[in-house]
Amino acid sequence: MTQALPTTTDAAPESPIDTFRRVYAEAFSDAEVAARHTATEGWGRLWAAHHDDVRDARRLVGKATHALADQMQDFGWTEDDEKAMKELAKRSADLRARAAAFRTEIVERIEQAVTTCQRVIEDFHRSARRAEEDAPLLNAGAADRAHAETARVPKARWNAIDGVVEIVPPD
Repeated sequence: MTQALPTTTDAAPESPIDTFRRVYAEAFSDAEVAARHTATEGWGRLWAAHHDDVRDARRLVGKATHALADQMQDFGWTEDDEKAMKELAKRSADLRARAAAFRTEIVERIEQAVTTCQRVIEDFHRSARRAEEDAPLLNAGAADRAHAETARVPKARWNAIDGVVEIVPPD
């Protein structure tokens, strides 16, 4: 009975720069998808409508709170005023919950692609510094090479004001 011997490949292990390029290319492709998604008219309308709704609701709660404060200051409080204040607190909590849900369910999914790209770059820099510190003669200049390599790649950035993922060309 003959047994098959395991095959081995004599391929050289992947260099840290090649590993970075491969991992970053995968992460960056997700960021490009997020950038295309947030560049659409539909996303822009969703982003603007959410912020307009939140702003308008905050203003209404603020005006009502201000009116109740004036009422208390000028005439004192009644039981109805206390009920109105409790209702305003509920509306405020609901507003916070809606904003948090929008952030969690929609925005964080988009931001995740950008965060992943940034994390890949940071991890590459950190591992290069660590390699240089652990074996300075063998890995001299590893941190500088890592910085030079990351300067050659486009970056993804989350623009929280406009609600879009921006692709920034290489340095």
